[in-house]
Amino acid sequence: FYQLADKKDENHYFLFPLHLQPEISTSVFATYYNDQLNTIRNIAFALPFPYKLYIKEHPSAIGTKSDEFYKEIQKIPQAVLISADESASQLVKDSCGVITLTSMIGMEAALVGKPVYVLGDVFYEHHPLCRKIVNFENLKNEIENDQKNPPNIPNIEEINMRFVISY
Repeated sequence: FYQLADKKDENHYFLFPLHLQPEISTSVFATYYNDQLNTIRNIAFALPFPYKLYIKEHPSAIGTKSDEFYKEIQKIPQAVLISADESASQLVKDSCGVITLTSMIGMEAALVGKPVYVLGDVFYEHHPLCRKIVNFENLKNEIENDQKNPPNIPNIEEINMRFVISY
């Protein structure tokens, strides 16, 4: 089911980390996005063309989802299922940003200067590179805005230091 990240896609994809389920991070803090398959569909259709959506399985979730789940992802235009063995840090670095429910990969992305689109409730959503998303139309608009006007935070290292210390 899985593919390896394609170097030619560098800076032409957004990363969506799959979440372990059931878990409080999805059941409570991302209630309306708990159905990850439908969430992936909606995210993929919200992306501007020709961007792809890389979906990375959570390493602890391998074997917990049905084959049908992965087959359905493969049917979604622009969706690419990435192996859990791929480096999350490298995927973040090569991406245009991260779209997440509540994953810590979102915080990692913000700290390295990537925009993060947060669908759930998570402690790092107040970082200046995080966009709290309320629906898929809002996601589409936020991504288009960031593509037209890339975030530029000149003192990001200082902000990150204060952000991490405060937590």
